[in-house]
Amino acid sequence: MKNVFTEVVEGLAAKGEARNPLTPEDYRGVTDGREAVFCGKCGEPKRIWRKIDAVDFQGFTPTLCACGRKQREARLAEDTAEKRSALRNKAGGLSPDCEFISSVRSPEMDACWRYAKNWDEMRERNVGLLLWGRNGSGKSHAAQCIANELLNRDPPVGVYVKTFAEILAGKFDKTEILERVRQMSLVVFDDVGAERGNDYAFETIFAIVDERYQTRKPTIVTTNLTWAEIQNPLDERGNPDRRRKRIYDRFLEMCVPIEFKGKSKRPEINAEKMDFVLRTLGL
Repeated sequence: MKNVFTEVVEGLAAKGEARNPLTPEDYRGVTDGREAVFCGKCGEPKRIWRKIDAVDFQGFTPTLCACGRKQREARLAEDTAEKRSALRNKAGGLSPDCEFISSVRSPEMDACWRYAKNWDEMRERNVGLLLWGRNGSGKSHAAQCIANELLNRDPPVGVYVKTFAEILAGKFDKTEILERVRQMSLVVFDDVGAERGNDYAFETIFAIVDERYQTRKPTIVTTNLTWAEIQNPLDERGNPDRRRKRIYDRFLEMCVPIEFKGKSKRPEINAEKMDFVLRTLGL
């Protein structure tokens, strides 16, 4: 009767055989004085005869040849890509195209790249960023580059991205958002200043921002507001807005400001698309 250790070894061997099965091209031979089955493609052993007295086992056990190692790396890369994609969706729908390596260099982008590379210290010191500047200057792109850089770490850093407009629209459970804001290592509040709502709505936003403030974890804010509007926000009638003032003051305490000074890239992108369409359609 087989003991439990023998069954474990046989089970592991069966799994290995399933991952790297034999093919008609494989052939038998000897390696290091032991009988083996060699891969017909790379010539490395795929099976080696072993006798393990301690668990009363003898037989061919699988080993990864060069082909098997390549297949394993491909599977791991695929699994990792799927996990990263799931994390981006869970984080708020991050675009996989937002990567520092493919972004246009600028002093602002370089600063954001250094922030991501020095994340451990930034987190320890509770350093956030307030990315402000004109519309289309790349602030949201930079914030997503940071988020993707952190998600690509091993292990990934917990990231959450939301706009106040989404929160006020009631598309998400506020209790769930508060819990995510409390748990995540990095939270990004995107496009601050575009939100509209009543006093109750802004109290909800303040509660969410204050939750982040109290947990003392880094926060990144992006906004099209001017520096004067950030420091002294006005309501729709042009009067001082105490609701936003409370929120923005929290940001000014939590975050280091970085002004994005470049001109908007959107007209240039639209012009390239239009040129492509005209050339493709022969117009």
